[in-house]
Amino acid sequence: DISFHPTEKFMATAEITGKVTLFSYSLEENKKMFFLKNHKQACRSLEFSKDGSKLFACSKDKSISCVDMNTGGLLHKIPSAHPSAVNKLKVMSDHYLTSACDDGLVKVWSINSSECLNTFDKHDDKVWALSCAADGNRMVSGGGDSLINFWKNVTEEERDAEREKAEAQILNEQELSNLLQEKKYMKAVALAITLEQPFRVLGIFRNMLEENDGR
Repeated sequence: DISFHPTEKFMATAEITGKVTLFSYSLEENKKMFFLKNHKQACRSLEFSKDGSKLFACSKDKSISCVDMNTGGLLHKIPSAHPSAVNKLKVMSDHYLTSACDDGLVKVWSINSSECLNTFDKHDDKVWALSCAADGNRMVSGGGDSLINFWKNVTEEERDAEREKAEAQILNEQELSNLLQEKKYMKAVALAITLEQPFRVLGIFRNMLEENDGR
């Protein structure tokens, strides 16, 4: 595989030995700059980040690596990124990377944390091809099962939904606390049931009974 740097006259090549070599090129001269040996088996795919500061590579050894282009040093490596040989990777955006393997799995990764955010299992054979739209939110995968699958990256949407849910939970908890302080028990019971807090409901009823017994 070959990847061209997005802004500089550099290109990187992936080799069957697992080695990645960086070249500079021009009309006057082509020059080998340095090579990397971060994979034990064949390096099957590689690509620069959108800003060119990182170089990602994947291998038959199931791993994905990320190299700092300023230093040539290994930033991080995911040793068992997939359960089988990783055949292809694509940079989706400044934040996300996608990869595919022999087992037919397609994964989406966080570039910053190296965390796997999503795993898609819709191919019955090896996935050899990945391509991403310019907006980074859509991608397509092609496999040995003769299928072409189209995907939409909903990671941000899911995170926004989780954030809104957490914020709503905090507001509801505060409202429930206020209702209890104001001794508006029936409204508190209704809210606790909505929040699916059966033990809280039981506690409210106990408070109500204790107050009635004390009168």
